[in-house]
Amino acid sequence: MIFFKKNNTCCVCHKLFYSFQVKNFKQYPFCKKHYNIVSSKELFLIKSIRTNPQDPDTSVNAHEDQIKRYQSGEICFYMMEYEHSNEQLITIMNLYSTSNSNIK
Repeated sequence: MIFFKKNNTCCVCHKLFYSFQVKNFKQYPFCKKHYNIVSSKELFLIKSIRTNPQDPDTSVNAHEDQIKRYQSGEICFYMMEYEHSNEQLITIMNLYSTSNSNIK
């Protein structure tokens, strides 16, 4: 008997899916519905946030903001970049959206 586990989270809606239900776009997992949207639309960089392990509130607040935007109908997701600065790991959270109306 084969057991499947829902262990893939869509970057837009944050719902769990089986691995065969997600598709990767730029190495990030999306459910099929959101994959079809983000892969066929122009993406706009809405904002960029720099955070580090000593400042977890910044990334938590950014994640909560993305969820609020999604709940209001905006298709958006974060793509991460990483850099080292003075022996510290910096995470750059880039919020992308299919709409350019919310650029800050």
